[in-house]
Amino acid sequence: MQPLSATDAIGLAFAHTRTVLAPKPFRLGRFLKLALVAAVTQASFFSLAVGYPLQGVQFLAISRMRQLQHDSFVGGGPAFAVLLAVVLGVMVLALLFTVAYLYLVARARATLFDLVVYRGARVREAWRRQVKAGRRYFGLFLLAMAAFWVVTLAVLAPFLFAFMKAARAQVQAGVSSNPAAVFTPQVFAIVGMVWLLMPVWLALDAILQDFILPGLAVGGPAASGPGADQALDGPDAHPADRPVARAFQRFMQLLRQSPGQLALFLLLRTVVAVGIALALFLVAAVALGALALPCLLVGRLLYGALWSGGLGARVVFFAVGAAAALGLALVYLLFTLAIYGVTGTFKASYAALFYSGYYPELAALITDRANVTPTPLQALPPQTSAELPPPVW
Repeated sequence: MQPLSATDAIGLAFAHTRTVLAPKPFRLGRFLKLALVAAVTQASFFSLAVGYPLQGVQFLAISRMRQLQHDSFVGGGPAFAVLLAVVLGVMVLALLFTVAYLYLVARARATLFDLVVYRGARVREAWRRQVKAGRRYFGLFLLAMAAFWVVTLAVLAPFLFAFMKAARAQVQAGVSSNPAAVFTPQVFAIVGMVWLLMPVWLALDAILQDFILPGLAVGGPAASGPGADQALDGPDAHPADRPVARAFQRFMQLLRQSPGQLALFLLLRTVVAVGIALALFLVAAVALGALALPCLLVGRLLYGALWSGGLGARVVFFAVGAAAALGLALVYLLFTLAIYGVTGTFKASYAALFYSGYYPELAALITDRANVTPTPLQALPPQTSAELPPPVW
């Protein structure tokens, strides 16, 4: 199979995304199930589902700590020590929860890769099939994240020390007439370095998901289908058959062979996905607006008719308003899930199609074995009744 260019793979990725998410006949439940798996793989979905709630808990904890700190200094009691223990406990729980969610992300990415390659809708089967690949990817993901944070702290250390030095001088000299002139350069330097480091992490995350994970999930030359990774790790596996090492070797071969196409792929991966998300969010906003406007008009009429009708009428008004608000929130969540699901599946499909040109074992799985040309994408060969997995979900 001839390698696909980063631009040629985009059109095929759109078609492949539709094949994965909405095979005929279309079923909404199946679409939402697959969209949920793809949405979990997205970092922005992590912020929506975990980051914002954790920020709220952190804000409440800090507010309460300030209040109890003031009370402890006034009353002389042990409230501050108790609060400190509670805050540390919450931080530990938040850390454990974050690690657990990152494990879920790793397993979901391995599962999504399986669904994209084999174009099946059995999530539970794909989840079980990629257990080892998901765990290996999780370990690599944590190592990469730890290394990135070490590098980030090393890069930001001079700017942080300069900020602390300026703050200490500010305190020693008293209140300055223009504190912004003291802190603004350091703050802008720190924010600028963070924005420069963000693309580095995005590229590293994309490389791990799009080029290292396939090597863990597909395996080496002996791998030709589901369960290949388990076969490679069996008692007959050769000591040199190390999936992690092979995965990095394949990526380095791609890097040496087509560095320009790899850089273009990483750029288009983000740009096209953002464009898809913006277009879908615009459609969702119009649809939500079309639903919300009649609700507002009906609510205005109900307010005029029920608000002056006594306590019972007001209870009815609040019940109707709460039901309408919950309905709109549910529709918003479904739209958000669908948008993240589409973008996540597109990224995985785009990466698999692009990488298949440099990875013969992957190309043999994602295209028809009798016709390995990149177009058109055809269904996998039919399986016998003995090979068909039991139906799930």
